[in-house]
Amino acid sequence: MDALEAIAARKSTRKYLPQPVEREKTAALVAAGKSAPKSGEFHITVVENKELLQEFNDKTLEALKNSENEYLKRRASLEGYQPLYG
Repeated sequence: MDALEAIAARKSTRKYLPQPVEREKTAALVAAGKSAPKSGEFHITVVENKELLQEFNDKTLEALKNSENEYLKRRASLEGYQPLYG
């Protein structure tokens, strides 16, 4: 697959299965992310604990609602908006 085929075939996923991703697949995704081009410091964190992920989501949403950035405030005020897709 060349770069144009990869771009054309990419998908965005917003619905997830309830079972966890296998460790081998998670490791492969993290490795791919680490080798991806980036323009600054970059850190990947894998969170498997659903309660912790929900806490991150809630705190992120609250921070967006209190942001001085009007776009972020509007986005955070949308019904059902979740900054993290876990």
